[in-house]
Amino acid sequence: MKQKYLKRVEDIRIAHRDIANYFLEAFIESKPLIDMNRNVQIRGDNGRRFILQQPLLYSEVAYNYRRLSELWYQLMHSGDIDRLKEYTLCCFEYLLSKIHGLSIEQLLWEFDIICSNILDADILLVQATLKTITNIISSNPMLLAGEIILRLKNIKSRYNEHIESLYVQAHEWCESCNTPVFVPLSSWISTIPPMTITILPCNDCVYKITPTTFNQHVFCATRQNEIAMYHIPS
Repeated sequence: MKQKYLKRVEDIRIAHRDIANYFLEAFIESKPLIDMNRNVQIRGDNGRRFILQQPLLYSEVAYNYRRLSELWYQLMHSGDIDRLKEYTLCCFEYLLSKIHGLSIEQLLWEFDIICSNILDADILLVQATLKTITNIISSNPMLLAGEIILRLKNIKSRYNEHIESLYVQAHEWCESCNTPVFVPLSSWISTIPPMTITILPCNDCVYKITPTTFNQHVFCATRQNEIAMYHIPS
């Protein structure tokens, strides 16, 4: 099917985007129908859309495992890094559901896959934070909010808005939680996790190096007038 209908890279990206939108409930009848290719609302939409809702939680104890298992994958391959962070990797409810419904090991394994395809400082920070607190939240996932607040409080201003949003979401979850939770009022942790991504194997002397627009690849020029391109995440 892929060889027949999805021959172009753009077609594959759009297919992944549409599947992600299904899990994000973009097509349910209570929401306006949007033409994703033009980003405009379709007027006069009188058709019935018999599409099941896809909440993250069906109840307090029943998770939507299809959404937990597939949403990150579809968003990653759609190429939309902002939505990947907004709805999964920097979304507190998603992270907590993933850890509580599956495991921290499963979540970190998915982070490894994502980081082998995408280079992003926010994603690397969340990954490093989760690795640091693995033993703590493995025994009690309810401690996730306090640990995120503790470790992001002093460094969140150095990152994009997704890290600030994750920090705020953790605070809001603590305020709405029905059981007592640990909420640090101050943080004694201010160290930014190491962000060394890779070491380029350049045998010849490199006199110029330039990253691409989205910082996923880098071009290196050698003294022998040769140009090499490297995919940084992998």
